[in-house]
Amino acid sequence: MVATTITWIYAASLEQAPTRRYAAARRTEYAFADVRRALAHDLADVGFGVDCGDPGHGNRNPLVAAVMGLVA
Repeated sequence: MVATTITWIYAASLEQAPTRRYAAARRTEYAFADVRRALAHDLADVGFGVDCGDPGHGNRNPLVAAVMGLVA
């Protein structure tokens, strides 16, 4: 439900309707799939503007490691 809402909000913010993937002579409206494809294309190019670097490995907690060893 949230993804659908975000996609339609993105569609409302567009200045021009997205291109139809399967255009028909009798229909001028665009479909949800057209908006979703345009959104996916924009996100692939720009992303969310967040750079997720390599988190690396955290420090190992000996107490947690011992408890997990007992559980396993």
